[in-house]
Parts: sequence; structure tokens; C-alpha cells
Amino acid sequence: MSELPASFGHYRVVGRLGAGGMGQVLLAHDPRLERDVALKVLPPELARDPEALARFRREALMLASLNHPNIATLHGFEEDQDGTVALVLERVEGESLADRTARGPLATEEALRVCAQIAEALEVAHERGVIHRDLKPGNVMIGPRGLVKVLDFGIAKRASEPAERAAPAATGAITMISPPPSAPAAADPPSAHADETFVGPRTERPVAASRADAPITQWGVVVGTPSYMSPEQVRAGDQDSRTDIFSFGCVLYECLTGLRAFRGDHTHEVMQRVLDETPDMQAIPAAVSAQARTLIERCLEKDRDRRLSEVRDARYQLEEMLGIRRASAVRGGEAPATPNNLPATLSRFIGREALIASGTKRLAATRLLSLAGIGGSGKTRLALRIAEESFGSFPDGVWFVDLMSLQEPDRVPESVARVAGVTEDPGTPVVEALARHFRTRRALLLMDNCEDVIAGCAPLVQRLLADSPGLRVLATTREPLGVAGEEVTAVPPLALPPDPARASLEAIAASESVALFVERAKQAQPGFELSAANASAVAAVCRHLDGIPLAIELAAARTRVLSIDEIRARLGDRFKLLGGATTTLVGRRQTLRATIAWSVDHVAADERELFRTLAVFVGGWTLEGALAVSAGEPDEFDLLDAIQRLVHKSLVVVMPSSGGSTRYRYLESVREFALELLAAAGERDGVCDRHLSYFANLAAASPAALAGPDQKSELLRLDLAHDDLLAAFAWSAGRPDGARLGLRLAGSMWRYWSARGHFALGRRTLAESLARDTAL
Repeated sequence: MSELPASFGHYRVVGRLGAGGMGQVLLAHDPRLERDVALKVLPPELARDPEALARFRREALMLASLNHPNIATLHGFEEDQDGTVALVLERVEGESLADRTARGPLATEEALRVCAQIAEALEVAHERGVIHRDLKPGNVMIGPRGLVKVLDFGIAKRASEPAERAAPAATGAITMISPPPSAPAAADPPSAHADETFVGPRTERPVAASRADAPITQWGVVVGTPSYMSPEQVRAGDQDSRTDIFSFGCVLYECLTGLRAFRGDHTHEVMQRVLDETPDMQAIPAAVSAQARTLIERCLEKDRDRRLSEVRDARYQLEEMLGIRRASAVRGGEAPATPNNLPATLSRFIGREALIASGTKRLAATRLLSLAGIGGSGKTRLALRIAEESFGSFPDGVWFVDLMSLQEPDRVPESVARVAGVTEDPGTPVVEALARHFRTRRALLLMDNCEDVIAGCAPLVQRLLADSPGLRVLATTREPLGVAGEEVTAVPPLALPPDPARASLEAIAASESVALFVERAKQAQPGFELSAANASAVAAVCRHLDGIPLAIELAAARTRVLSIDEIRARLGDRFKLLGGATTTLVGRRQTLRATIAWSVDHVAADERELFRTLAVFVGGWTLEGALAVSAGEPDEFDLLDAIQRLVHKSLVVVMPSSGGSTRYRYLESVREFALELLAAAGERDGVCDRHLSYFANLAAASPAALAGPDQKSELLRLDLAHDDLLAAFAWSAGRPDGARLGLRLAGSMWRYWSARGHFALGRRTLAESLARDTAL
């Protein structure tokens, strides 16, 4: 395959990523899934070699069992029409650790951070019984956000497999025949290099004998890369996880010094030094701790029995040396010490400092913290910030699991396992595998968009928390998971600006909602600034949108084509204005209407009926009011339960109590959507008639209450109901018996309007009611 093929199966070949004795690694594009992949291609001549093909298939099987963020993912095993076979691998961007060390040693903290992630990848492999056997900087990639990926399990083996026996090497493989340590060495073939992986026959190696003084030898096979081989690899002896630990020590040494631990001009010279010499520890910078030096020495012990036995111990030591990293450093562009897959954010987070601080504190004190709120309220961004602030508490990783597109609750464990790098062993359910994986780890699962699959999330979370004392779960959802010990934090809208008619420019600019609008408007329209000329309009837009982050972002995106005054003027039809305003939001987050519709689509039928019925209230409602406007004769407790479920689903807001009955309300955007549903269902007239009757009766009772000892509480009650009283009066104009009901309502309000100084309003309303045609 010297020429670059145009395609491989349905993959379109884009370029060449590398080449070796076992073929080429090609960059290709998968048009079906719209992603780039790497194709590790075994040429036809090697595909016809049973040994080479078996090794290739074995690599595929091993990679399939090692799904983990620090290990390159296997997407598939493909065969082309001409017999060429290929592994379809994750396209890993960034630079190799070999390229990085070629520029010089890494800074101490960077070296420890990279090697801690390599150690975790090896730890997962060893848990699955897989020995890499070719760990080296050339097989490690460092991504743009500091995420490390270990590649190339081409000569890996199962720990249970016997050592290789000598056999003819696969045609095209890099073959090195090295002499025994005591024999004179021949010069290496011209094609051989000490940093290449090779598989080749070796002379004799000692094995167990019946007598200690009876030397018995047999043929073995040398596999690996000379500069990173363990002594047992050089001798073609039995190998286990400690073989990788030796190679890991070589990599850590090279990261800190920029030098290979074992160097030489010829392969046999390097291998002899692996057997007989120790690296120059004086080359390690003086600033590197004694703990790191000791770790390297323990990893590079020639005697396997004296070598560090578990790579997990190496990871723990590295994390201890790193200490706790601040999340602010991560946001400043530094890669975190904590392994994670948190998605990169494309815009600056605005406000909510108090909520972040309290959320971080609560997460440290509880096992399960759920952030609940309506769609578009910013739950995901808030959760990501809390997770970043908590990096130092979770040395075993912070893993983001996006459940947005998941519809089947039974698939939740699979999604978590895929992110955490846990695979289902034959005969072992994936839940059991997850419980085993997290049992000894200090990790955080951020489970995003749980609301559709709570039936899958709740039992999984309950099981994992019961089995894994070091695990924490941070969930975002419209309603609580209902798991024992769960703490729920409601995610409110952003703080609104003060009344622009009475507030200064500085006070308007200081509000969270305005700050978000200005930040996003600058992205849409470079040069946009908040000024005395536009501050009032910006504040009005933010207040009209209830401080909902999604709505504000969509409105700000319209500054590309509309002025602030034009945006404010069109908010009466906000769903059209805010539809498709930006392409940076996906799925149901694309428009405000779609966000609310998605939430409402996921409530039960009786809850949906109540949802649209309650839209009749302009200024909020009490349980008494909800009973009055509902059709039929609903049970008070059943109705309260239904309202509570809407609260849990973040569609209804419980208003702060100031005495008297508890009140509820919709955010204005939610109410407008509910009104549309009410009209579409043909129920508007009946609900509004019941609303009119309820408030006419409430008004009729007010004069007597205002004249008695409960005047203060009655004034407060009428203050809260005032917008609905006026809405009921307006509705009465076109209804049968509306003239009488309207006159009754307006006439009953005179004492309240007088007490509150609403003289003009009272006169105007009474005049309008008297002028109505009583024949209606």
C-alpha cells in the first residue's frame, strides 16, 4: 500500500498518519457518522499470513475490552473487497509524547499530570488482564485539553496467555535477532532502530528446572521496543503487569529529563543496558521531589519481585505529588490533574457565584446533588462549573455523561460505562461491572439531562452510591431522581435588573441577566456595548424574558440583524423572535418554544391539562384559585399533588411566602406557551369564565374584609390578585352576563382602589362597566 488509496470500504481516505512494519495508519472520514477516524491497515500480503492476521484480530479484541477515556477507542474491524483488513480507531488529535519530549523535558507538574493519566490507562488494561508490552512516548498522545490517550495494543497479550515461542516472524514485520547476553553481538540490520517495535526470535532463555543448578533453556520470542523493554522482555521470559510498570518508569524518567532511560547506538547495546545498568538519576532536575525519584527507582527494578507491583500505586503517588489543583487554573487554559471528559465551553460563564459556591459546598457534603430547573435555565453550565471547582476532590476522574438523546432507561448503565471506560465482561451485567469499577475510586459522575430516563438513572445511582463510598453523583434534571439521600438545588433564572426608569447605568450593568445579554451580544455583534442610550431597552428585554439564560442568549443573537429597541418591540411574539436565532445551540435547546414544548411533552396527560388551565392566571395563583378554575370538582389533595409534580418538573415556580396562602406562578415565557395550548385545546372560554367568576366573588367579599380587623392581610391579598382582577374584568366585556359581572367586580373594588390611591384606575374601570350594553 505504497500509494494512498482513495477509499477503504465506505471510508474516504484523507491522508497518511503513519507507517510501520505491519502496514499503514490512514486518516479517513466516515460519511455515515460524519466523523474522522484512523484506519490501521494490514496489507493483503500480511492478511494472508495466519500469524499476522491472528495478532491483528487479537489487538481488536483487546481494544474492544478497554473502553476508557485514556485509551484510544476501537470503532470497528473492517475488511475491504481485496482482502485488506483494518482496525477502525478513534482519531486522536494533538501531539505524541515522543514529539513533546523531543523538544526537551516536560515541566515537573506537566510530567506528573501526563504520567498519572498513562498510569490510569494501564490500570484499566491490567484490570482486564491485558498487558500492553509496548508502552513508549510514541504510543501516547496528548490532546488539546491535556487528555492523554494510550495507543497501539498491537503486541499486547492477556496475562493468562503463555509466553510466545519462536516462530517465523510475519512477513513485513521488523525482525531483530539478538544474541544472548554473553554472546558477541552482530551489527544491527540497516533498517533496525532502537525505538522501533519489533517481534523476533531470540536464542536461549533460562526456565524453571527440577534442580537449582541444572540449566534448562528453550526458545522464546523477544517483543517490544528496546529502550522501553523490561529485563524479562529482553530475555523473552514470562511477563505480567509488572512488565508495563518497568516501561512506565522509563516513560516517567524521559518526561522529567528529556532523555531515554536506556540509550545506545545499536539495539543489542540498548538491551544489554536494560539488563545490567541503571539510568542516570542525576539527570533528573533537582526540583523533582524525592518521592518521584523513589517511584522511578521502584518501577525500574530489574527483579520483578522487587518492582512496584501495582500501577495503581504509581497513580496514587503521582496524584499525591500533584496535590489539589484550582479550577480557575483549568479555566485559564491549563490542563487539569484530574482525568476528565468535561466538554469545552465556547463562551464565558456569567454570574451565579453564590450558587456555584453553595453547590460546590453541598456536593462535598452529600453523595447525590441534583440541580433541578426548567429547560434553558442553565443547569448544565452550572453543573460543569461546580464539577470544575471540585476537581481536587476526585483524583480518579470527573466524568460527564450526556443523556439528552437517550430514550430507553435500560441503556443508562451502558452510557455511563462507555464514558467511564468500563466494559461488560461475559456473564457479568454492566451494572455489576460499574459497581466493581467505582468501588475503590474517588470519582464524580455528572449525569446531565436525567429527566427522560429517571427510571434508569435512579436505580443505577442508588446501586453505585451504595457500593462505592468514594463516588459522588451530580445530576441535572427537571425533577428529582427520588433516591435516598438526594439533595435538590433549584436552579432559578438569572437575577433581573432593577426598574430601568429609576436605576442607574451601573446598577443595570451589574445584574446577571444584563451581563449575560451584553456578553452574548458582543459575540453576535462585535463592538456592542451597554450604554446610557440602550441600557433601558436591554433591561426591559431581560425583565420581559424572566432572566431565563436560554431566552436571553437567543435574544442577544438577534442583535446581528435588529436593534435593541426592535428586539424589545417584538417580544410580544417572543417564540417567533427567538426561534433559530443561533446555530450554536442544538436539539431542543435550539429555540425557546422547543425547550418549553419538550418539557411539557414529558408530563402526564392530567398534568398537561392542569398546566394549560393554570395559564389563565396572570399574576400567579393559590390552591384555592386553582380549584376554582379547574373543570369538574377536583379533589383538593389530588390537585395539590398535581401542582407539586409540575413544581418538581420545574414548570411551576413556588413564590416566596409573605404570610397567607402559598402562591405559585409561571415564568412569563412558560405561561405564554401554556396559553397557546389552552386555546388550541378549545378550553379557553370555559377556563376564563371560571376565572372571572372566582375573581368576581373574591372582589365582592373584599369591602367587608377591608372594613374589619383583617384589613392589612386583605390589602396584601388584593395586591397579589390585582393583575388577575383586571384580567377578569377585561374578559367580562364579551361574555354573556358580562356586563353584570364586570359591574359587580368594579363596584366591589372601590374601597381597595381608594386605599391604594388608584383613583384614576377606579374611575376608568367603573365608567367602562357602566357604559357596557346590558343586553349582552
